[in-house]
Amino acid sequence: MAGKVTIALNEQLINMGFEKAINEAVGFGLKGVDDFHIALYQRQKDEFLQYALFFHTNSKKEIKLVEVELEITSIAIPEKTIGGLDIKELEARLYKSEGLNVLSPASRMDAPKKDITFSAISDLGQLYSHSKEGKAAAELLMFKFNQHLGIGFSPIDFAFVRQHVSTVTINGKDLIGLTATQMHQNLQNFHYSKQQNNDQSQLKTKNMNSENLQYLSDNIKYMGFGENLKEALEKNMKEGKAEFQLQFATEFGNKPFEATLNFKKSENTGNYFFNSYNASLERSSGEKMEQTFYINKGKGITSKEAFNLLDGRAVHKDLVNKENVPYKAWLQLDFENKDKHNNFEIKPYYEKHGYDLKEAVGKFAIAELKDPDKERALIASLMKGNVQSVTIEKDGSSHKMFIEANPKDKIVNLFDSNMKVVQKEAVGKYQSVAPSTTQAVAVKNDEVQDKKKDLKPDNKQEKAKTQKNNDSLLPKKRESNKKGLGVK
Repeated sequence: MAGKVTIALNEQLINMGFEKAINEAVGFGLKGVDDFHIALYQRQKDEFLQYALFFHTNSKKEIKLVEVELEITSIAIPEKTIGGLDIKELEARLYKSEGLNVLSPASRMDAPKKDITFSAISDLGQLYSHSKEGKAAAELLMFKFNQHLGIGFSPIDFAFVRQHVSTVTINGKDLIGLTATQMHQNLQNFHYSKQQNNDQSQLKTKNMNSENLQYLSDNIKYMGFGENLKEALEKNMKEGKAEFQLQFATEFGNKPFEATLNFKKSENTGNYFFNSYNASLERSSGEKMEQTFYINKGKGITSKEAFNLLDGRAVHKDLVNKENVPYKAWLQLDFENKDKHNNFEIKPYYEKHGYDLKEAVGKFAIAELKDPDKERALIASLMKGNVQSVTIEKDGSSHKMFIEANPKDKIVNLFDSNMKVVQKEAVGKYQSVAPSTTQAVAVKNDEVQDKKKDLKPDNKQEKAKTQKNNDSLLPKKRESNKKGLGVK
């Protein structure tokens, strides 16, 4: 069913100065598109304004304006001649080729306009390669006209973007009575103040820093906490709290998993950071396991990886040490020991430990290993600490089984279709090769103590050797005050 532009929306768009968007909104409504956005552009002297209008169709099939985003790009081009090229004249030709009408959607260029454009871009290339001064001037022009000429310039230096681009987003009740001119004036005041002072000044309006909000929203989503926390995140950030927490709850395999996400405001920049989260898992036995996981530059242990760690499995991660040198390791929680912060100690198994997951999995007659894509997916899932379903084909029969990584014993653990542990004497019939003197699979007992008894060495000499090797895997005593492992 088609969405409709109501009289109220029609009047709202006219009053805001976005009457050019009405026909496009009607078109989207006729096509039955429930959520869409319309981009409008405006050039004012050295400013390029880009409005993004976001619409949503409600259950009554009425189209509503739910959010407006304004981005200002302001670049003043120097008045000088470089390599025989008048920079301002070149800017005028680029502007002419852009050919945008005030607050109108971008249109395709006709043939004459293409000739003008190609000539201007050719001169722009000459300017760029002429000298260091020419390159700097060309970069300003390229960035200024990149949006619609497709010059393909993307500045690497984020400070360059911060200096010339500012964005504000208005949504909800804040849209009532707002006009495009008011948005422009408010953002313009902030933008030029930022250019003059070159500092971290925030836009002192009812609207928060949209970049910071979007970054944190994306970060939360990337860490596995979904998108339902965005509204609460925005509310707390708008209130300007020095620090706050958000609550998350879900289930993994019918096991309740909860997390408290910790956010703190920087005293220097005013930006908020997602620093850590406190996770808890209620295991099948009813025991509640808790651990704090730290976030390093937006990266760390995801929620599902935290669940797997608290459930007793190992997770493979890319890490960085305190000298910022990257390395890889399997991580597993030591439920027998806690640190001074009441966290379980982390047992790392480094590459020198010699655990080859692919080799350990390959000792079983697993059907998924015959398909390279399925094999990669299987290994990737096991590296995240998941219990993975597999099909084992042996002697003309197919068996649905489950496996998990066991880096400590350099093997994989095997379970039947009911997640019951496969006993030692039954393991051989699922292997593609005969078991060697080194056991090919770890068989978990129902209790940890039973497993320890099964793996206990028979003589004191072997026991001492094993203890020495295990000690070498423990984390060295830290000299810094920082908590946790850095995750790349």
